[in-house]
Amino acid sequence: DTNNDRVQILSSTGAVLGILTLPLPAGATVAQPAGVALDPDGNLLVADQSNSRVLKYDASGNLLSVLGSSGTLAGRFDKPQGLAVSAAGFIFVADRNNDRIQKFDRFGNVVAILGQSGKEPGQFNKPTALALDAEGRLLVADTNNGRIQRLLPGTPAQTVVIVTKPKRVKQPVTTKGGKLKHPGGHKLEIPEGALAQD
Repeated sequence: DTNNDRVQILSSTGAVLGILTLPLPAGATVAQPAGVALDPDGNLLVADQSNSRVLKYDASGNLLSVLGSSGTLAGRFDKPQGLAVSAAGFIFVADRNNDRIQKFDRFGNVVAILGQSGKEPGQFNKPTALALDAEGRLLVADTNNGRIQRLLPGTPAQTVVIVTKPKRVKQPVTTKGGKLKHPGGHKLEIPEGALAQD
């Protein structure tokens, strides 16, 4: 719940189970959660984009650790947003304004920095969201390059989906097609029939 400076925990039916308000570091006036993920131990990770850090909470909402600070060096962030955690506990952070993905072990140590600014495969322009597929490959929403990249371990990145520049529309998405607006404000065009079910 980015602009309310909090994370809301909901049940599968939408009932509010809890509200987690992020603590403010010294001198800060806001704390904007922009990404969340759960690690294999059930701990909650929250990317606080306004304070360039990742917070780790246990299942009871107790703050366990703070990862990173503002900067360009390894282990530091500039507006981190998307998070993903592998089955082995590795933490991936979309370091948005540094145009890279940082990979940490479960203890908070940097083990890899993926990408740099650019348009070529394996390069990024404002990466904002992350996900891991069933085979453990990292999917990156490379926002300003208008594409999603899939990163294969030990090999150069492969671009597997190209998202064209969106247009503004008001109609809802149906099986007849439409546009989809994600929380960052960009829209994906959905072709007719793409959501049809057998």
